[in-house]
Amino acid sequence: MKKEGRNKKSNYLVFWIIISLIIIVVTFVIIILIFNDYQLPWTGINEDSSKKNSELEYVVPQKYLKDLFVLLIIPFFLAIIGNLFNLISSIQDRRSAEENRENEWKISQANIEAERITNIDRQRENSLQSYFDTMGEFQLTETRVGAGGPLRAMARAKTLATIRNLDGARKGLLLKFLFDAELVTGETPIINLAYADFSKMELSSDKFYGNSNLKYVDFNNAILRGIAFVDADLTNTDFTDADLQDAQFIGCLFNGTILLGTKGKEDKANLAGIKVIESKFTKVKIKNVNFTNSEWADCGFAQCEIINSDFTVTKMKNIKFQMNNPDFGERWFKDVDFNRAMIENVDFSGTKIFNTSFSVSEIVSSKFMNTDMYDVSFKDAPKISADFSGSTMRNVNFQNAKVHFPKKVVESPIPDSKFTDCKMLVDVNFIKANITYDQINQIGNPEGFIANETSVIGATKKGFLSKLVSWFKKDTRK
Repeated sequence: MKKEGRNKKSNYLVFWIIISLIIIVVTFVIIILIFNDYQLPWTGINEDSSKKNSELEYVVPQKYLKDLFVLLIIPFFLAIIGNLFNLISSIQDRRSAEENRENEWKISQANIEAERITNIDRQRENSLQSYFDTMGEFQLTETRVGAGGPLRAMARAKTLATIRNLDGARKGLLLKFLFDAELVTGETPIINLAYADFSKMELSSDKFYGNSNLKYVDFNNAILRGIAFVDADLTNTDFTDADLQDAQFIGCLFNGTILLGTKGKEDKANLAGIKVIESKFTKVKIKNVNFTNSEWADCGFAQCEIINSDFTVTKMKNIKFQMNNPDFGERWFKDVDFNRAMIENVDFSGTKIFNTSFSVSEIVSSKFMNTDMYDVSFKDAPKISADFSGSTMRNVNFQNAKVHFPKKVVESPIPDSKFTDCKMLVDVNFIKANITYDQINQIGNPEGFIANETSVIGATKKGFLSKLVSWFKKDTRK
């Protein structure tokens, strides 16, 4: 309707503009003809009509068409100006009326929408208050008559139905109530929250919630900043695109848990600053997640996959990765950033690490045994005390890294780095790495090195490079 009205208005305006242009053009042509003494004999004007009356002795002057034009031009233009003024006024009046009607319609729609939102908000508030009242009665009944299957089933149904009708903030209030009332704790919680929809929930808290059972709960796009879970069961819990910044997980079980960011590689799910202590991760897929400035201690990863995630400036201690999950194929560490991390007693043994950076990271007492590395960087690492025995390295960069070896065969507070039986296949870079001739003698079995295009420039002992090259040639002849 609005579009048709605008089209009619536009057509009407175009019509009168064309008429006005035609009138102006015709008037202009007439003016030119008149002032060029154009003759119209049938009008009797412009003929030589001057006469001399002998009796009265006066002369009748000659009449010209322009004389008549002078008499008519002023009222003519006044009439045109008046009509144009009326036309413009009517168009403006119509436009103002249409704008007023459109503004009134917008205001009415805004009022309707505001009223609708208010009603929905009121309904949500009433639903939440009704739920609190119902749960209060439920707790009294539960205490009086003891646990009952049907009663708990009704409480669960009431809980799930209420959650679906709430907004993010009220979902947070409901979950906080369940935590505080200890209705969702233990192996067999009073209220089972499996498949509860807490998506887009908002709950920021620094309180510790212990022994929570959150199996199969949906926290998709939820905000859980600063929350602390102790001994929580997060089996198959969905944290897709959740904001868990500064959250704490102590003694938690992550079994099949979903930790994904779906908004692209640059816009990762926010788990920055989290603390994870004594927790277990089994069959967890971690992709597009930001773990910067996080702390990890005494954790285990079994059959997991970590892709395109950021562990920059992360502290890791006593972590074991067993990333052999056939369900995830062979991409166990891919596009992961451990830059400037502090890694102590972390076991990466048996993993496959692709396109991952440990640059400027301090790696102490850690294991990379039998690891398959491709396009991995340890560049500028201030300290590397790790066991790389049996690893396969392709395009691995140790440039400027401080690889720890004792200068003499004596006990050292920092464990030695080992490269026993490594297969350095292509482009392994030790340029200016802290490896000397005396140290290379203690690697174990240097003939285990297979070094196509391996660079050892920057070794500090004269003759070391030629001796190492002879080892490589001997291995190549084999």
